[in-house]
Amino acid sequence: MSTPVLVGCGLIFVGGWSRLSGHDLSLVFGPRLIGSLAAELLGIPVLALWVWRTRNTPSAEIADALIV
Repeated sequence: MSTPVLVGCGLIFVGGWSRLSGHDLSLVFGPRLIGSLAAELLGIPVLALWVWRTRNTPSAEIADALIV
């Protein structure tokens, strides 16, 4: 269950970096998009780290057993 979440986090993070390759950076760093950019570049790696660290806990194994 955690592998698809980690892959999704990686794709969102790469998408955030790809925004920086645009020609007009005033749009990327504008007030309407700065929040989502910060979430993609700061929040998603934190989420991925949390999923990575909690995937081998006993409670995660119990949850995976219940899903299957």
